[in-house]
Amino acid sequence: MSKVCGTCMFLDQNSYREHSYFGREWKTYRCTECGGYHEETDMACRYYKESIESKKSNQQSGCFITSIVVYTLGYNDDCIVLRTLRKFRNEILQPDPLKQNILLEYDVVGPLISCAIKNDPNNKMLCHSIMYNYLLPITKMIKYEKDNLKATACYTAMVMQLKNHYGLTIDTESYQYVNDVKQTDMGKGYFEFTQPLHGLTRNRIQQV
Repeated sequence: MSKVCGTCMFLDQNSYREHSYFGREWKTYRCTECGGYHEETDMACRYYKESIESKKSNQQSGCFITSIVVYTLGYNDDCIVLRTLRKFRNEILQPDPLKQNILLEYDVVGPLISCAIKNDPNNKMLCHSIMYNYLLPITKMIKYEKDNLKATACYTAMVMQLKNHYGLTIDTESYQYVNDVKQTDMGKGYFEFTQPLHGLTRNRIQQV
């Protein structure tokens, strides 16, 4: 998956600095390994080691955004929303080459959005909004209306809204999968992607 500081075991949530600039307020947290202060959505460095909590919440399905919403609201991991979205990804999006750009964007920004939601002080209210305005309608479109095009458009709109909400300005058009990526792994947020500044070497998504 895309490695971010917020999912690293070395980011000390109890040691932080508060910042404010032109109306924007945010926190940076101390890394016990490198000694620097980082936002939770910053790309991780070579000291990265995934926290146990992050593994538990994200490892099972790879459906990062849906999983964090379900987890926050207290639904079971096998609820109808997660089952339907996983099946939609596996059976509709992955086999279609024209949908690869949607899966790529999710692999790039999904873990960042998930991390941002997890650490949002208003995440329960936000997750209720995501569930009732997007995930439940998408589930209905897929399972009962059989309208995959409408479901795809609604899902894309959800990701775009969350990117805007958290100020994520990553240009996903500048990334691509490397040639040996398995189709069945796309859209699960499992990939690291090239960040020369941090020296990541095991690349499955690369900048072009």
